[in-house]
Amino acid sequence: MKRRHIKHHKQLINGYKLGILSVVAIYLATLAGLFFAYHSGSLGMTVSVWNVPVQLYPGEMGFGAMFDAFDNHLILNSSQPITLAIMTPWEYGSLYNCASTNYNYSSCLSANATVYRGSHINVWFNLSEGCAGYVYVIYSDSDNPAYIKPDVSAHYNPAAKITGVC
Repeated sequence: MKRRHIKHHKQLINGYKLGILSVVAIYLATLAGLFFAYHSGSLGMTVSVWNVPVQLYPGEMGFGAMFDAFDNHLILNSSQPITLAIMTPWEYGSLYNCASTNYNYSSCLSANATVYRGSHINVWFNLSEGCAGYVYVIYSDSDNPAYIKPDVSAHYNPAAKITGVC
């Protein structure tokens, strides 16, 4: 009985560390985005975040952060069906721990995650306008590699109050 408890405790600690690192990454990415927007004079305008095609193999997962104070627009065109899941960093930590032993990512997703599936995904995500509490993952729903052509952008639009999970 003690062994199980110790093992479970270790997994929770690993998940917690991963969650904290994800939060730090979100804040750094957000600060970089704001710095760029401010110095380029594009406050209130749209900034391209990701437009370089990528190939995602079965069992691989892509990760990104939703920018705080921005409306995030994700357009993903893929050669194979893919899943886009938006969640908190803590939910990502749980997904990561589960996926390290279970390669069926869908069964590891939190019930609170916002999930989109298909070969052509076009999503506006606004809950991060007042909250640096969201990340996203992308993975292939196929046994074949997915060639993804992204057009991910962010429009500076800070909320007047806290939004989403914050």
